[in-house]
Amino acid sequence: ANIEYGDMILRAGAQPHLLTLMRSEDELCQRMSAMALATLSSNIRNQGKMLHEGLLEPIKALCESALDPKAMTDAETVRYALLVLSNVAVSHANHEMLMEEILGTLSNFSKHRDIKCRQHAVFALGNLCANHDNLERIVAGGCLKTIITYAFPSTDTSVNVQFQAVAGLRGLATLASSTAASSLSSFARSTSVDASALSKLNSWRLLKLIKIKSARSRLYRSQILQVNTRWKALAEIYTMHSFAPLSNLKIFVKNC
Repeated sequence: ANIEYGDMILRAGAQPHLLTLMRSEDELCQRMSAMALATLSSNIRNQGKMLHEGLLEPIKALCESALDPKAMTDAETVRYALLVLSNVAVSHANHEMLMEEILGTLSNFSKHRDIKCRQHAVFALGNLCANHDNLERIVAGGCLKTIITYAFPSTDTSVNVQFQAVAGLRGLATLASSTAASSLSSFARSTSVDASALSKLNSWRLLKLIKIKSARSRLYRSQILQVNTRWKALAEIYTMHSFAPLSNLKIFVKNC
């Protein structure tokens, strides 16, 4: 987890051995290797070197094998592999490679039997949605329904996953607003999103508009009702002098 140690580990040539262990038949060795790669990839400065040295191939192979219902893959190992993808997806410089190699796999995890694996796939998709150049391919790749589903509370959605999914929707909304004759709802329909998911999306958009209007209303009220401190101070001074006792005035006359 220490950044300096991570750099030292990579410069010492540990990654090829970790990638070899990713193909190990020993479940524990494979899991520890995936965990180490997830930690190393959390440092954005390591990611280019790691990808150049073949990081993506064994991670992709493991994730694809996990999508086979008959495969006996370790769910925890797959989670760490998906965290590697999520970490690498933080940097826009890595997005083109990820979009070409792994987008379809991430989309297919919406139906995976393990809840945590589905959630970690949403983390990676949310990071990819931060790049406007990816949005059309993400929608065309069938990821929209997954993102909409996890943007709203359900039995298998944590707060962090929901936040990431909403962030992904926010990125997709920029695509909709920049296209003259399109909206996010039309993208949802074009990708066969079911009626319940579309209803959730429309409700979310309506709630967002209501909150914006409410916030603006409060802002305007606060501006209108805000006391002008300069006029208030002048009024107080005027009041004090206007109603000064007559005795003070007599004393002033005598002194003159």
